[in-house]
Amino acid sequence: MDIAKIVTQLEELGIQERRSIRDDYNELVLLNTPALLKTLTDIFGPAVKKPGEKPSNKMAELTRNYGGIWDNQALFKKDSQNGTIIAMFWPWNDEEHVTLKIAVIKSK
Repeated sequence: MDIAKIVTQLEELGIQERRSIRDDYNELVLLNTPALLKTLTDIFGPAVKKPGEKPSNKMAELTRNYGGIWDNQALFKKDSQNGTIIAMFWPWNDEEHVTLKIAVIKSK
């Protein structure tokens, strides 16, 4: 699976803003809805870090180049043949929007 296919699935939910679009990284703003979380779970499986949980050192290292992961955020992760794909779910203070950062971390 690549980022373009994931974004295609998210387009059905109504992307509000596209901040960065690259082959290995996308940053999007979407409405914070149950449908968004369901779609992410369908793509990645359950979150490896749920909001309210403290991120592990491994999670912090994995997300460092993309702004890190905080206690109130969720992290989804899926290994693929190209490396690891992560989705960082950053809810806004208005509780209506979320920034979603999707990145491919190439295997070394």
